[in-house]
Amino acid sequence: MTFEWLWLALNSEIKMGEFDRNKLFCILTEICACSALLNDPSHQVVIPVSENLLEHKDPHEGERIQKSDIILSDGSEYTGETLNDIPDGQGVRVWSKPEHEPGTKLSNFKLRYEGEFRKGRAHGSGKCKFANGSSYEGMWKNDEKNGEGKQINKKGIVLTGRWVNGSLEGKGKEVWPNGDVYEGDFSMGK
Repeated sequence: MTFEWLWLALNSEIKMGEFDRNKLFCILTEICACSALLNDPSHQVVIPVSENLLEHKDPHEGERIQKSDIILSDGSEYTGETLNDIPDGQGVRVWSKPEHEPGTKLSNFKLRYEGEFRKGRAHGSGKCKFANGSSYEGMWKNDEKNGEGKQINKKGIVLTGRWVNGSLEGKGKEVWPNGDVYEGDFSMGK
C-alpha cells in the first residue's frame, strides 16, 4: 500500500468523527514506515498493510438490539437501540416528570429526547424538549448541548450557533419574536 492510500485511510477515519484507537495507531505506524522509506531513495515505497486495517468492523456489531423498550433506573422510558441494555444508537427517551432539588433550573431537566445515544447519554445529533418549555435541536456530547445547534425558549427567542458544555459560545445569533436580531459573540450563553 502506498503512502497516499494510508493517508486516505487516516483522513476517512478522522472524518467519521470517532475512530478506533488501535486502527488509528496501525495507520499512523504505516505512515511513519512509509515516510522513512521515502527518505531513502534506494527503497521502493510498497508497504503491506494488514487486511483488517481498512475493513474495520464495529466491535459491537451483532450485539446491537433494534427497538428495545426498557425502563431506566431514573424511571424514564427508552425505545431504541441498546447495547447490553444501555441506550446506544438511535432512540427516544421520555421522562414522566422532572425530579430536581429546590433552586435548580427547570431548563436542566429533559422531558423528551430523540436522537443518538452513546453509553446511555445523548451523544450525536438529537432533539430535546425541556421541562421549562424550551427545546433544542442539534449536536450533543455526554448529555450536554455541544456543537452546532438551535434552541427555542418558552418566550419564542431563538438562539443558534455553537454550543460548548451546554452554553452558547462564540459567534451566534439571537432572534426575538418581535423581529429584533442580535448577531455577535456569546459567552456562557449570554
